[in-house]
Amino acid sequence: MPFAKGNKISEEHKKKISQIHTGKIISEETRKRMRGAQKGHKTSDEARKKMSESHEKYYAEQRRLGLHRYNWKGRFRFGSNYLGIYSYGHPRADARGRVAEHIIIWEQTHNKKLPHNFIVHHLNGIK
Repeated sequence: MPFAKGNKISEEHKKKISQIHTGKIISEETRKRMRGAQKGHKTSDEARKKMSESHEKYYAEQRRLGLHRYNWKGRFRFGSNYLGIYSYGHPRADARGRVAEHIIIWEQTHNKKLPHNFIVHHLNGIK
């Protein structure tokens, strides 16, 4: 049976596999074959380029979000008066996945989604 590339394995199945292989003794002949399997293997230029592009895309997104900055607190300026949070998939998120923080707080406090035309007012009357 060919390797099922891309299929996810459940945690339960991973534990079973781990238990099966625990304490298993591998012969010296098998060890030699395993060591030599990738020996002398050269990754093609095309494959290296794909890996490089994929890696760059991932880290470009991480840098854009500020996730690798030492002083990142998870928030950013949203408009002129609001703080925002990245929340991809949120119904009120913009194209970049940003949502105003006060909307997230209201939803967490009330344990429900903010109605579509509802406007959140702060208790002190200040934006």
